[in-house]
Amino acid sequence: MYSIFGGGAKGLRLGKMLKARGAQVSFVELDQERGEYLKEQGFECIVGDMRDIDLGIAVPDGTRAVLVTTGDVAASEVTIKRVRAFDGEIMILAFSSEDGAEPLRKAGADIVLGIPEVLSSALMKVVEDLETRQLSQTLLSVIKASTPKGVAIFCHDNPDADTLASAWALQHICEIHKVKAIIYYVGVMNMPQSKELVRHLDLRIKGLSTPQEVLGALASHAKLALVDCARPGENNSLPPTAVPNIIVDHHSTNMAIKPGEAYDIRGNIGATSSIMTSHMINLGIPMEVKLATALFYGIKTDTMDFTTNVNTLDLMSAAYLSAYVFKPLLDLFEAPLMSKSTLDALGMALKDREVRNYVSVAFLGELPDRSALPMIVDMLMQEEGVQTAVAMALVGDTVQLSARNRDKKIHVGEALHLAFEGMGSAGGHASSAGGQLRVEALGGGKDKVAQALERAKALLFKALG
Repeated sequence: MYSIFGGGAKGLRLGKMLKARGAQVSFVELDQERGEYLKEQGFECIVGDMRDIDLGIAVPDGTRAVLVTTGDVAASEVTIKRVRAFDGEIMILAFSSEDGAEPLRKAGADIVLGIPEVLSSALMKVVEDLETRQLSQTLLSVIKASTPKGVAIFCHDNPDADTLASAWALQHICEIHKVKAIIYYVGVMNMPQSKELVRHLDLRIKGLSTPQEVLGALASHAKLALVDCARPGENNSLPPTAVPNIIVDHHSTNMAIKPGEAYDIRGNIGATSSIMTSHMINLGIPMEVKLATALFYGIKTDTMDFTTNVNTLDLMSAAYLSAYVFKPLLDLFEAPLMSKSTLDALGMALKDREVRNYVSVAFLGELPDRSALPMIVDMLMQEEGVQTAVAMALVGDTVQLSARNRDKKIHVGEALHLAFEGMGSAGGHASSAGGQLRVEALGGGKDKVAQALERAKALLFKALG
C-alpha cells in the first residue's frame, strides 16, 4: 500500500506505475474534480487538504511509504512533519525544487527528488530499491527471532531446481547468522534436475512421508518458511491451517493469503532464485560457487533459458551470479538422465496429443509423480503451429497439469485458474502455469478416470480458445 499526497500529473503517473506492478495505491487530493478523475482511474482517493487530513485514514496500517508529489513546498513541509509525527518509521519520499529540498529533509523526508523530468522513473526505482531492502531486513529479523529452535524451510512437493536453490539460499542466510535451518519436502524427489542438484551439491534436505512427520517438523522449529509457493496445502503437504512466518514466491496467486511476518511474493519475477539472490545481495551475504551455480540454474530453468517470464531482476541476478558459476557443474545439471517412466510418458504424449486452433493437449498416462510434465510440455511447444500446450497425467487420485503459452491473447495461468476453480488448484503466469485437480471433482472416480480426463481436456480447449 502506497499513499500519494498530491494527485497532479506527476502523482498520477507514479500511481499508474505502482498499480501496474500490483501495488495498492491511494491518493490525497485537494481538488474535487481531480479527485473524481482519480477515482474514475480506479484509485482510492480522499479529497481534502493534505495539511489537515485525518492521517489514520490517509495512512492506514500496512502502508509501506508516503509519496509527497505536490510542488507546493510549504504544504509539503507541513504534511511531512505531520506524517513523521504520526509514524516515526514510515518511509517518506518527496518532490521539491532545489531551493526547497533542504526544508523537506529537515521536516522528516527520507528522500527528496528535484528533477521533474525524471521524477516518476527515478522515484519508482527508489521505491523498488527501498521495498526490497526493507523486505530483506524484515526477513533477517524473523530469522534471528527463531533462535534457538530455528527455521523449518518447506519446499513444494517434488521440488524443482528453482525451489531447491531458493531454499538453499534461505538456509545459507540462516546459517551465516548462526541460526539452525532445515530444508524439508514431502513425497519422492523424481525430477532429474533436482536429483542432480542434490547429488552434486550435497544439499542438506530431509524428505517427509506422512502428515505426522510434517507436524513433527513444524513443532521442532520456531519459524516456518515456505519457498516457491505461497499457500499451505497448495502444491505442498503442509496442513492448510499452518501460517508461515516467511513466504518467498514468484507465482501469481488469485486467492487471499494470510501474510506472515516476512512475505515476498512477486508474480512478475521469473524465478524465486532471483528474489533470493537479491536478498543475499541486500544483506551482504558472501556468495559461494556451488550456491551461485544452483541459483543461476534455477533462474535459467524457470525462465526457459531467459526467454519466458523474464524480468529485469532475473537478468540482473543472473549477471551477478555468472561471475561465480562453475561451468562444469552447470553442464551436469543441464544434461540429466531421463528415467524409463519419463521416456514412456514422452512416447504416449506424442501419440495421444490433440491439437485444436494452435492449442495442444496431451495425456501422459498414469505416472508415479509429475516430474515428467514440465519437460514434455516444453517439447510439445516445439511443434510447428502450436502456441499453447498442456501436458496432463494421472498421479495418484489427482490430475496434474503443466502448461506453456506464447499467445499474447491468452494468460494461461488465469485461464487454468478460471477453468478449474473449485476442482483443486491451478494458476501461474501468462506464459507458464500448472495445477493439480481432484479426479472426483472432475466427475470421475475409481471407475470413471477416463471420463474425468475427457472433461479436463474439454475444459482446457474451452478455456484456451
